[in-house]
Amino acid sequence: MSFADRPKLRSIALYGGSGERFVFDLYLWPAHFAAMGGVFVVTRVIETSGDGTEHQVLYVRATGNLSLVNRHLDVECLADGLIDCIGVIPVASQSVRHRVEAELRIGLNPPCNRCWPPEPDSKCLVDRHYG
Repeated sequence: MSFADRPKLRSIALYGGSGERFVFDLYLWPAHFAAMGGVFVVTRVIETSGDGTEHQVLYVRATGNLSLVNRHLDVECLADGLIDCIGVIPVASQSVRHRVEAELRIGLNPPCNRCWPPEPDSKCLVDRHYG
């Protein structure tokens, strides 16, 4: 069994609050993964140019089981056509997963992490969603 049910698009480097670099394998959304621990990010494409594709990270989360990623994202605001890709890095250690998630949340300040869990009558922080 392979790690993912889709071919990898490319790798994407993301930086945490301390400047530490994390390299994620990027897949088209939706993708399904093997049951292993890791950290995932969901992104949307915000610009495509001759230099490549730029992504906005919407959400980052550590999980003990990447095969359950779709359950983590089973919320209307994330499933409403905003997600283009998902990036993953396998991380076996729970403490390392949580450290990576915390670093990336500080460094990237993903909009969907700031409004999770959704509150009634709250405005989505992703401009394309309510724009």
